[in-house]
Amino acid sequence: MRTRLLCAAMVALLIARPAEPSGVVAVAGPIGFNPNVVGQPIKWANASLTYYTDLGDLSPVLPQDAANAFVADAFARWTSAPSTALAVTRGGALAQDVSGANVFVSGGQLTMPSDVLPSASHRPLGVIYDSDGQVVDALLGAGAGAATFCETNAVVGGADAYTAEAHFAHALLVLNGNCAQQSSDLATMKYRLVRMAGRILGVGWTLLNDNVRTGSPPPTSEELAGFPVMHPRGPNCQGPITGCLANADQLRMDDRAAIAALYPAAGPTGTARIRGSIYFSDERGQAGQPMQGVNVVARRLDPVSGTPSKVFASASVSGFRFRGAHGNPVTGFLAAGGEPLARFGSGDIALQGFYDLPGLEIPAGQSSASYQLTLEPLNPLYKNEFAVGPARYGVVTPSGSVAPVVVVNLTAGVEVTRDIVVANSARVRRDAAEPNTFSAPAPIPAGGTWWATLSPHGDSDFHHFRVRAGRSFHLRVTALDEAHVSTALKAQPTIGLWVQGAPAESAPSLFVAPFNTAVQGQTKLSVSVNADADLILGIADMRGDGRPDYRYHARLLYAEAATPARLPANTGGLLLLNGYGFNGNTTVSIGGQHAPVLVRGGSRLLVQAPALGNGAANVVVTDLATGDAATITGGLRYGVISGDLLQVLSSGNPAVPVGSETPNPIRMRVTTADGVTPVAGVAVTFSASPIQSFFPACGSNPCTVVTDAPGEVIVRLAVRADGENTITASLANGAQVQATIVGSMPTLAIHASRPTLRVPQGATLSLPVSVRVLANGSPVVGQAVNFSFGTSPSSGAALAAPSVSTNAQGDAVNQVNLSALGSGFTLLVCVAGGSPCTTLNINTVPVASRQLQVVQGGAQLLTSGQTAAPIVLRITDGTDATRPIRGAAVTAATSVFARLRDSDCDLQNSDCHPASARPMATSFTTLVSDENGLVAFTPAIQTALGAVNVYTLFSVGAGTGQSAQASIQVFK
Repeated sequence: MRTRLLCAAMVALLIARPAEPSGVVAVAGPIGFNPNVVGQPIKWANASLTYYTDLGDLSPVLPQDAANAFVADAFARWTSAPSTALAVTRGGALAQDVSGANVFVSGGQLTMPSDVLPSASHRPLGVIYDSDGQVVDALLGAGAGAATFCETNAVVGGADAYTAEAHFAHALLVLNGNCAQQSSDLATMKYRLVRMAGRILGVGWTLLNDNVRTGSPPPTSEELAGFPVMHPRGPNCQGPITGCLANADQLRMDDRAAIAALYPAAGPTGTARIRGSIYFSDERGQAGQPMQGVNVVARRLDPVSGTPSKVFASASVSGFRFRGAHGNPVTGFLAAGGEPLARFGSGDIALQGFYDLPGLEIPAGQSSASYQLTLEPLNPLYKNEFAVGPARYGVVTPSGSVAPVVVVNLTAGVEVTRDIVVANSARVRRDAAEPNTFSAPAPIPAGGTWWATLSPHGDSDFHHFRVRAGRSFHLRVTALDEAHVSTALKAQPTIGLWVQGAPAESAPSLFVAPFNTAVQGQTKLSVSVNADADLILGIADMRGDGRPDYRYHARLLYAEAATPARLPANTGGLLLLNGYGFNGNTTVSIGGQHAPVLVRGGSRLLVQAPALGNGAANVVVTDLATGDAATITGGLRYGVISGDLLQVLSSGNPAVPVGSETPNPIRMRVTTADGVTPVAGVAVTFSASPIQSFFPACGSNPCTVVTDAPGEVIVRLAVRADGENTITASLANGAQVQATIVGSMPTLAIHASRPTLRVPQGATLSLPVSVRVLANGSPVVGQAVNFSFGTSPSSGAALAAPSVSTNAQGDAVNQVNLSALGSGFTLLVCVAGGSPCTTLNINTVPVASRQLQVVQGGAQLLTSGQTAAPIVLRITDGTDATRPIRGAAVTAATSVFARLRDSDCDLQNSDCHPASARPMATSFTTLVSDENGLVAFTPAIQTALGAVNVYTLFSVGAGTGQSAQASIQVFK
């Protein structure tokens, strides 16, 4: 019977391995195994294994019977080890000759006979004689069974099923006949078969006398004699193994100790045992967090010379029974095939630094021996299927160093505990952002750069920040060692991104695997943002590990916004960029043109923006050292852009005599496409038809006026044509609106271009008032005009003259002297003789109704030594800009502070703290509004003060009076 399996699934069963403990292939974990066996090495039940062999021949020099004897002899190496009680027997033959005829891949599926599948528990171990390498090809890929790959593929297989009681349920052993074609091949083939037999029995890789493999330094005869069978790669032989390693297939002391520990015989062993744990040092020099991944080597000391032996030696990796990886919140907790990463290895922290050195042999004829313990790093070149101990997912170099420890007078049967605290190891340092959990992430530190530690085991760091649409950002995380040097042999940082509000334990929207850049120890996440969002960034060790020497440096490069967000067309200016991660390598371009950086800090850059025409320009912040570029798409707008709107706020007027101005101003506003957000600094072009009418603001027709801070423009029309006068207002993007003013041509007219004047309640001032007398559109010169109170004020108002004559423009200009004015009043103004007449309204505005609005210069950027532009405010009755108040007192309170730096970070202690503001000067000034309700104020800034923030608080009245604020940032 043949069964089809997905090819990838079968290859995973044969090749994928749990993280291998030192000395054993696998340790039971909390998933799929009974709780009472978690943390125990996996082995064959009852110390017994029955195997079944192929019906075919292996090769010309190993026909079936010889191949069977060859396999039996390989297992005998292990079963005959001292102090070992293990039975491995041949139970018979498989049901067929297993070959490329019945093991093959078709349509992405692997077909195999049923009695060699993982489910074939009645055939615990199937031994396949792959005479031509086609079975290996099917399992590992086309060509894998060729003779050129004999170093790794001469013998393949391993356990592929387990029981809940931490026993192997099934395994497969495939011998590649292409690697046993001649008698001279057999010694090497036997060596590789013995190694695979050990793994099938549960013996894992071990690391001793590694220079036999690496050649550095050249190995001695003792090192060759002590080189273990279960070294992960074996000797580096160019020909038959007999040419470089004698008795290669004979077990060494470490091999003997490993098999005897798995399958111990009853009674005295004749060996000793040393076990214990390796620890980081805490702040008091006591045992801190257990240290996993240290190769603890025991070497017997010569009783005479005291020289450590290279023959009688054994090794154990600390934490070999602890899980090598259990996953993390970023990449998840499942392996690529969907199996839980925590299936193998215990999660008991007490085992994280545990080592075990059984089988330490006592010399023949002696009653005791002394052993030297040394702590050594694992070789990072041995990974994946060649990994030693829990290092399948990456070697971690030990932290600190310890002088050799000598254990004396070990006697047969004794067990000695030696815990080792590494005094000069890394110590846990406080992370300023801790705690920072997924549900309560910490904010990104100011400046966008921070140092932290992933500790203790399972620690992950989460930070949050808000991003805006049309931006991009880059987060680089660099793993560091204790000396703050980048490394790939400590933490393996992986980075994930979530949208805030995502359920706990949900998969990230985006993540990257560790070390995805060409920079040593560095991981990078790059994101383009399509919509405003609150994001969470997670940093975790790929394995889910965490320890005091898992330091990292993180830097976020993100440009948030430009201030101001818009400049006048064809005009450059200073621009402040806010964001994260700016440094000395940061450059800026705007609209593809270089924008010199004048002042820089971690979270802001002061740049000189180039002069560009109307439209939106991309702002690109580039880090020259990394090449990362954070973009604000359309981040700076010049003048008018597509979609900007022009709105008419007010334009209504009565018929206006030719030769005079509209009594009500024409008020318009420019907004962005949303119709709400005002746009300042935009040119609005006004034109009037007929052409003889003009705009007094420019003294011409057409007339261009720039919007103020609220996005508004206010103009009046000097009417010079009878009948309809059409006003057209337009923007450079084509947006336009119109208003109509009707001109009239009376025989005699008296007209007030400012029919209503507003003053503060209780005002004391001289208030100019005027009217114009016209005859058929021409000024009347020398005409007497009479002024009188229509409705009288309660107190405090007097006319300077009851009658005045018109000037060359036809204007009659008078004055009302106000003194603690109690209430509003009207003036009746008539041409001498009593007709025509008009009325002037003088209204008083209480403090509670006065509104302050900054219309220019409210947010300025300067470099030290530059002079500030005036700050201009408008005081109005209510919020209508066409209702200005004349003579209103405004108090300006100015405070100067030393400009805040970005947060400072202590590299050694991961301690970040913001600098505090320092007041430097304070002043007070009183201003009075003009006829248009405007006041202008220029703060005095001393160059000697350097980089400062200048804040001015403007207020009218006290208590219920409104206030407004302006700021000037001075950079040095």
